[in-house]
Amino acid sequence: MVQMLLLLGALPLLASPAYARYQTGARISLFEASTTKEASALTNLDCDASKPSTSVGLQINDCLWGDYNLVNNFKITQYPKCANGHDAVALFYATTSCTGNPTFRSDKYMGDLEDKCLFGSSSEKWSMVFRCGNTETQAIERRRFMQSVPPPSTKKTFKAKPKAMDGIVAPYYSFDCSIYRPKEPTYLPADACLPLDKSHSLLIHEPAVCGDGRVALVNTYDDEECTESRGWLGTDAFSDAYYPSINKNCHTTNAGSMMFQCGKKEDMVMFKDLPEQKFKKVEQLRVIDNVRQVRPKPKFSSPIVAKPEKEVPIVDGHGSTSAIEKTYKKEGSTSRIGAQGGTLQPFYLDNCKNDRAVAPVIKPVDTCVWTFMWKSLRVKSPAVCPNGTQALFATYSRPGCKAAELTSIGKIPEAFTSGCGDINNIDSVAFICEGLPASEIGNKGSIGGLIKTLLIILLFVVLMIGLSILSCCLRGAAMMQQANLLWERISSLFGKKEGEIQL
Repeated sequence: MVQMLLLLGALPLLASPAYARYQTGARISLFEASTTKEASALTNLDCDASKPSTSVGLQINDCLWGDYNLVNNFKITQYPKCANGHDAVALFYATTSCTGNPTFRSDKYMGDLEDKCLFGSSSEKWSMVFRCGNTETQAIERRRFMQSVPPPSTKKTFKAKPKAMDGIVAPYYSFDCSIYRPKEPTYLPADACLPLDKSHSLLIHEPAVCGDGRVALVNTYDDEECTESRGWLGTDAFSDAYYPSINKNCHTTNAGSMMFQCGKKEDMVMFKDLPEQKFKKVEQLRVIDNVRQVRPKPKFSSPIVAKPEKEVPIVDGHGSTSAIEKTYKKEGSTSRIGAQGGTLQPFYLDNCKNDRAVAPVIKPVDTCVWTFMWKSLRVKSPAVCPNGTQALFATYSRPGCKAAELTSIGKIPEAFTSGCGDINNIDSVAFICEGLPASEIGNKGSIGGLIKTLLIILLFVVLMIGLSILSCCLRGAAMMQQANLLWERISSLFGKKEGEIQL
């Protein structure tokens, strides 16, 4: 009965458009590197299919970067979607690490970017990322950086001389820069000492560049004031291989502090004494919608303005869909639909055999689901986080969703979505957005799984008691029957007989 009620309550939620979609990635065509910083010839405004190009796939939250001008040589052939069905927000930057002030935001552009030749102007280096939900974060996970490699150019290109710039680094407590959520980067100028509180690893998003154009050396120290040197990070500091050995890489270290060193030791300042980091203004990239468009004056980041939002159904966390409303939102923000649970289809037998299937159940995000009584599982629809991104799918080897027993976390494996997931070695799962609360971790587990377990134990106890009573009754009846036969025999021996003389 409880499962039927859950199933009926889930019907409106299953009908929601958000459950018909999964988060999808982008497909991008890269054309020859541009030799100029802005478009001049109209014949170069089409990214013609006959021109040589390289096609790359890019997932949401991956940072694609290049060290050449991005002028009429970038085309998004497949635009990515968030788990809630909305378009992802494309953000471009004038750095190679998806940090700083954006030079372009798709949520401030009224047109469609798909199959459009980008851009009309560009800086000498760039990076871009697609985001769902929080578009203000600048955190990028390790191994999520991808260098743009366009086809060989038929024209002679010139490498711009590096300009002085701050370094960008993220310290981690893990040994391999890996945790569930990537850390926000720290902007560290050259010759500034950054205490690390005994960090175990460093992810260098972008090394600092000295005033003379050379890459700053990354020095680590045992103490927190950059006095007891441990040595340089990376390969030989004076070789051409030094920059690629530290750029976008994770470095294991137990350092107490670090510094991008350019000048003398006397030039060092403490990071805490520096003024608060502010992103510098950047010139905005231009999307050429019309070949007759005239280049406007340089435009800098404009203030946020309000614009009407598209008419879309508003889905609440209980799965009900309200009337279509027209609201106003701040330009640049993304809509929030509320967390939505994922739908699981469990089976008591292997290979998802339907003769012992369980009714589909909807499990909220950040909830531990015990699966030790099941043999196989399908995920009929993913869970969606409050910010619109698809929740991560975590599996555990024991009930209780303990971190020490985590076997996998990330995107939902294809076996669970298009096939049949074998869970003989998986005793609990969870859709994770913000992380499991303490009440969901350990032996307590899912309240639904606990209630089912208790009901099974109770049913077993009642059955055993009933069998014991029945056995006692049967034995008692047999003994009564034997007693009656014995009494009859005794009565027949001592009773009166016909013809006897009574004394």
